[in-house]
Amino acid sequence: MNNLLTSRHFKAIVAVTIILLMVFAMMPAQADAAAAKYYAGTPGYGVDGKVKIGDGYFWTESNSDYTKSTLYYSAKKSTKSKKVKLASYNNDEYHMDGRILYNGSKVYYATWNLAADGYEFTDSTKVRIHSVSDTGKNRKTVKSIAVKDYAGYITLLKVYNGRLFFSRSGSDPDGNPVDKLCSMNLETKKITTHDKNFPVEPLENNSGSSRYIYGHSFAGGDYIAVFDCKTKKLIRTIEGASRPVAGSSSLIYRVLDWYTGGYTFYKSSLSGKDPQVILELGSNTTIDLCTSSKIYYGEYTDQYRYYVYTIKDGSTKELSESEYGEAVDWY
Repeated sequence: MNNLLTSRHFKAIVAVTIILLMVFAMMPAQADAAAAKYYAGTPGYGVDGKVKIGDGYFWTESNSDYTKSTLYYSAKKSTKSKKVKLASYNNDEYHMDGRILYNGSKVYYATWNLAADGYEFTDSTKVRIHSVSDTGKNRKTVKSIAVKDYAGYITLLKVYNGRLFFSRSGSDPDGNPVDKLCSMNLETKKITTHDKNFPVEPLENNSGSSRYIYGHSFAGGDYIAVFDCKTKKLIRTIEGASRPVAGSSSLIYRVLDWYTGGYTFYKSSLSGKDPQVILELGSNTTIDLCTSSKIYYGEYTDQYRYYVYTIKDGSTKELSESEYGEAVDWY
């Protein structure tokens, strides 16, 4: 009997051990999925206008009379790649913010409902944050926010450390801008307003995965405001600066000399710390494109000449008009 009990106990212990090992083996994968980096972008229009966001491709399509819009996803750029319907809405009832966040499996997008008289926001206006799997399943409204402060437009910015950061904007009855920087705890769904006057920079300058969000001034001189998603505080204001472009490890911005009309370009850490001058341009230049790696500008003396400055090695190369036009998307 003792031997039989021992054998049964041994088998039970082995079974439990196997189950525990399986659980522990699954945990890192689940943790990795939860912590997967989110990428931000704006879907293109039409199947030929697919835009890559992270590892996926996204676009919208409308029906024949443009009363309905649909958001789609595919794993590949090819038009033959299987397309997955993610969300659909009536254009006369809802508007979808162009910005989405994607981490390789889950998509966040936002909508707001339109009042009867168009884009005027009333107490019945709501902005909504939604999520859906890139398989088209598990579509749900994560949070519905009543608009009682005129900040009816919503723009998703990024997911960082378990919080989804977004901005809400609009105008009060006197025409004054309302710009709120907020975040939502993805577990509790509680919303926190971090700043009541934080106009967010153009979307492409706010990566969906980095730690920082960049804001700008509306009037009274240029500046760049830097918000740290980790500390949830405004950490720096860079006076005189504008047009920030965030790369993987550095921030590029420009400062206008109001007396000469020329621009000085700076490179700093993503937090705006330790700026260094990388390029100085005179008033006879036109800046057409600045990315995290290159600056394209035209210079006029006796005729127009076109150049590209490479930030990594500090080199400048002259381009033909056609090369330059193609690079800055003139055509």
